Amino acid sequence: MSDRGDAGREAVKTSVIHYKYLPTNPARPLLLSSVVYLYMDRYGAPGWAFGVFWTLAAMLFISAVVSVIREECLHPVLGKQKEK
Repeated sequence: MSDRGDAGREAVKTSVIHYKYLPTNPARPLLLSSVVYLYMDRYGAPGWAFGVFWTLAAMLFISAVVSVIREECLHPVLGKQKEK
């Protein structure tokens, strides 16, 4: 065990290609969630299915927010950090 505890731990940033250079935007789960909700509503899904949907949608939104916070965007060729 270290004597520092958790106070000395830094947040690790992941280097990723900036989203504007990708064919899709992986940080926006709103479209997927709304399409699935509309399909479930249209075909009369039972109540438990809506509960499962909202649980998965919440997990998807939380993971998207965490990934946006923990990533630093890079230019695909230059490798320099891009401003957000």
